[in-house]
Amino acid sequence: MHAATIGNFDGVHQGHCALVARARAKVGPSGRVTALCFDPHPLESIRPERAPQRLSTFTQREKWLTAAGADAVVKLEPNPALLSESPEQFVQWLVAQHRPTAVIEGQDFCFGKGRSGTIDTLTALGHSFGFTVDVVPPIEVTLTDHTIVRASSSLTRWLLAHGRVADAALVLGRPYTLTGTVIKGDQRGRTIGVPTANLACDITP
Repeated sequence: MHAATIGNFDGVHQGHCALVARARAKVGPSGRVTALCFDPHPLESIRPERAPQRLSTFTQREKWLTAAGADAVVKLEPNPALLSESPEQFVQWLVAQHRPTAVIEGQDFCFGKGRSGTIDTLTALGHSFGFTVDVVPPIEVTLTDHTIVRASSSLTRWLLAHGRVADAALVLGRPYTLTGTVIKGDQRGRTIGVPTANLACDITP
């Protein structure tokens, strides 16, 4: 038994972890779970001006998806050839390369050229290619102001941009972290008695 889930998985929030958990439940402890992770985001290749800012590196996503229950995390590079594939061509590639018995996705999953494939498309293709499709409902999270929201990467970006770090942690299921290299700055913190660290990284939430 082999379950696959496909996405960008930026930040690996609670909704992403639910996909991996369902995949693990589908195949059991002896089955295999593979997360196919687009990196970078497809929009960085086709419409970079609309691409969302990254929450995480691929290495971070690999670590978190593995911790959530994936046996393998495969990087999918959104090159022109891949992005031009029709939904059927993409599924043909998926089956040839990974041979899943089940594909686990959220209800708003889209794939193929122009995001023309939907969950209904995937389900129909699954009947033809020999795999089942499980749809995981959105994961809802209660924020500190008692608002109930749907866990998503875009929401996490908004919360971080507005300084709501505690709420972002609730959506992620863990504190938000950045990785990078500490570099020398202007040393202004010393002048006010609060030494700081300057971090050089590729992520700007």
